[in-house]
Amino acid sequence: MRILIFLIILLLIPVNAHRMYVDYKINEIEVYAWYGGGESVVNGNVKVYRSDGSLYVEGKTDENGTFRFKPEIGETYRVVIESMGHRAECNVNLSKVVVREEPMYLKVVSGLGYLMGLAGISLYVARRRR
Repeated sequence: MRILIFLIILLLIPVNAHRMYVDYKINEIEVYAWYGGGESVVNGNVKVYRSDGSLYVEGKTDENGTFRFKPEIGETYRVVIESMGHRAECNVNLSKVVVREEPMYLKVVSGLGYLMGLAGISLYVARRRR
C-alpha cells in the first residue's frame, strides 16, 4: 500500500529533465514619433538627455519617424523630439534591471525530489547489504 501511495505521488509531481535559461540583451532603444493623424515625423530633431540633464546624443528621425540610440544600462533618459513647431517628450528608464527567479514552489518541489532520490538510493544500498 505504501508503495502504491508513493508511486501516485511521484506521478503527480511535474518532472523536468533539465533546466533551460533565457537571457536578453538590449542593443538599442528605438523611439517612434508621429503626429495626431498618424503621419510619421520625418526629419524631426531628436535630443536625448541623461538623468543629470546632460545631452547624451542627438540626431534626426528617419522617414518612418524612428530614431535609434545605444543605451547605457542603469541610466534614465529623456527623449525630446521637435519638428515644425511641435514638441514631444518621453522618458526611458533603464535604471532597474529585473532578474526573474524560479517560483518558490518549483524550488521546494525540486528539493523534495532531490531528497526522495537520495532516500531511494540509500534504501537500495541498505537492502543490497542484507
